[in-house]
Amino acid sequence: MDLCGSYPPERASVITGVPARTIRDLAREFASRKPASIRIGFGVDRWYYSDYTARAVANLVVATGNIGVPGGGISVHDGTYPPPLDQRGFRSPGGREAATLDVVSLVSAIEHGTPYPVKALWISAANMFNQTAANRRRVMSSIVPQLELIVVVDHFMTDTAEAADIVLPACTIFERLDLVPGMFLQLQQKAVEPEGESKSDFDILAGLARRMGLDAYFDRNPEEYLREMLATDHPLLAGITMERLQREHAVFLNRPQEPYVSFRDRRFHTPSGRIEIYKEELIPYGAELPRYREPVEASPENPLYRRFPLVLLFSHSKHRIHSTFANMPMIKKIEPEPVVEIHPADARRRGIAPDQLVRVHNDRGSVALRCRFNPDLRAGVVVISEGSWVKDFPGGDPYSLTHEQVSPTSENYAFYDNLVEVDPVQTTR
Repeated sequence: MDLCGSYPPERASVITGVPARTIRDLAREFASRKPASIRIGFGVDRWYYSDYTARAVANLVVATGNIGVPGGGISVHDGTYPPPLDQRGFRSPGGREAATLDVVSLVSAIEHGTPYPVKALWISAANMFNQTAANRRRVMSSIVPQLELIVVVDHFMTDTAEAADIVLPACTIFERLDLVPGMFLQLQQKAVEPEGESKSDFDILAGLARRMGLDAYFDRNPEEYLREMLATDHPLLAGITMERLQREHAVFLNRPQEPYVSFRDRRFHTPSGRIEIYKEELIPYGAELPRYREPVEASPENPLYRRFPLVLLFSHSKHRIHSTFANMPMIKKIEPEPVVEIHPADARRRGIAPDQLVRVHNDRGSVALRCRFNPDLRAGVVVISEGSWVKDFPGGDPYSLTHEQVSPTSENYAFYDNLVEVDPVQTTR
């Protein structure tokens, strides 16, 4: 309670910009209403101290008695029941577990050789150098050249594919058989044959395996493997067969009809079996309790703020998923070019006119693009929609504006925790 007492509404108001009265009213309403739950959007996850925020929200739900009750709890997105397909033979063929690295650790392994050296990348179903590389300019200039081989499997010549030594054409989801999980289990049926020399990832890997003498790992066709995944006695998949999927196309899982309530039995997956608000293992990081920390970069207390006083966020386009199909003419008609959104007051102070070409920059990189006024933004914040391909920008790219600082307690890039400045670009007519 001492930590809670150090954050009266007046102090919280200074930190957040939310009026103290609003904070009090919201706190009283949340504490008095039963049940109550909190849903966290993905945006708060993209900050250096995002795990502190998530833990603080969870503690608030716990403190108000909203754990283990219908309508209570905390969630990140709509819950689903992932179909328990039998994938053991695919995840660990021959009983051997594959080594895995998250993106942050992968970059470190390429650059420093720890926990082991990585000399080649096989990139499939990902525009990696567009979507997951913080400080892209440094990654492309200093880290990627250390690789001895890059193979990219894709439908298009993406920014990542252009950096590859070998590009293999992948067929689309409309040209192959697969299962699509979710609340339903759907059969993704092949609509047409693969175009040209394109192949499915399965066929590409099976062909490579044959050349490497590993035929035994690809001794059946995709439909036979999908049938094997369905051959499980798990109750969620009871009665769901390939024949049924071929008839009905999508089948609702055998999930319980009553609403799911997490921790109804009050059993928690912690060392003590109880809710652990205080985490001793995080004491070395000063994170035993989720106290407020200033953003690691995007803070007025940062000396860089005097030179780069705008916070850069990356929004998501409603017309595409990340960079997928961002190059398609249909999408280009809706989004002809990437823009940076800016509050009109911030634009006026910089002599920027609507739709003017501007340069967004910091010490790591810069990008040229047109600006769009958005009075709904908070002053001091600018927004660029992520997913546009680098070649779509008149100059530079926004992915080089992000930094590589990683919190030891969350181990993820902080793509929203950035400072930039925006200047008008003077053009000659």
